[in-house]
Amino acid sequence: MVLNHTSDKHQWLINSASSKSNPHHDGYVWNNGIPATTTGISALQKKFEHEGLVPSNNWESLFGCSAWEWVPAVHQFYCHKFYIQQPDLNWSNPKVEKAPPHRRLLPQRPCHARVRLRYQ
Repeated sequence: MVLNHTSDKHQWLINSASSKSNPHHDGYVWNNGIPATTTGISALQKKFEHEGLVPSNNWESLFGCSAWEWVPAVHQFYCHKFYIQQPDLNWSNPKVEKAPPHRRLLPQRPCHARVRLRYQ
């Protein structure tokens, strides 16, 4: 079981991505990015430029794209080590760490299912 992410359709991410001041915002790994004019940025970072910002590093997901996805509503990138639709939870956040793992599987494909976590 993979417990490091939720679906991008999960209410936590929807809330988190709505505003930086939302109480769920720090439930995920977010990054402000860096200016696209920064010296030494990689081609991968440049490929994901949004509003003059690029991801702050050249991390790749396990599927070969950037590990960062831009969310215009908060002007930040969220981290996803796997699919873009699987944003990584912020395990440094005590609310996430203390959340009971409700093991409701969300089938996506015949060979793949995800675990959805919930915190109050």
